[in-house]
Amino acid sequence: MVLAIAGFAELNDGKIFMRALVGNPDGSVIYRAEKQGDFKNPVEIGELVILKASVNYVGKTSMIVGIRVTSEHTQTGIKKHCNSSYFTMVAKDENGNNVKIPRLILSNMNEVRRFYDGVNRINNKKKHKELEINFDYQSAQALENLKNYHVIDDNYLAYISMVKKDKNKSNLNSEEVLKIVEIFKHH
Repeated sequence: MVLAIAGFAELNDGKIFMRALVGNPDGSVIYRAEKQGDFKNPVEIGELVILKASVNYVGKTSMIVGIRVTSEHTQTGIKKHCNSSYFTMVAKDENGNNVKIPRLILSNMNEVRRFYDGVNRINNKKKHKELEINFDYQSAQALENLKNYHVIDDNYLAYISMVKKDKNKSNLNSEEVLKIVEIFKHH
């Protein structure tokens, strides 16, 4: 059984820096992770900050720990959700090798929901990485698609047309890169 042991948050210049500790109940193994993030809602001076940590997903050697940050106005009792972060931790032995970790015990439907959220988080991360690896940013189609976003002007579209004419090119050469730089210098 793996338990959330502690969560810590440091607030600095509109950013939150969070640390999570999880481990075996007897303290024999402790895992640590850190993450920085932005606030969904700011924590105001004088508000009470509440951190709740939970082990949401456990694989064979890794786990996802969720930390939810809320704040409470001490005079009105109004609570607001400020941030949620998810840490992926991998268990290592003293030699740095991955080690198996105990199974997660799901006690209620909320824990089942969080577990499946973790499964979805892992699957989405894999899909995103695959898209990132397979996406050709320099293809004529990708460059043409840029016109659907608020990033280019007519001069750049003319350049894309020029690149489309030479379909055998897979990468831009230095002369073409300089042309792009010149176009953007003046706009």
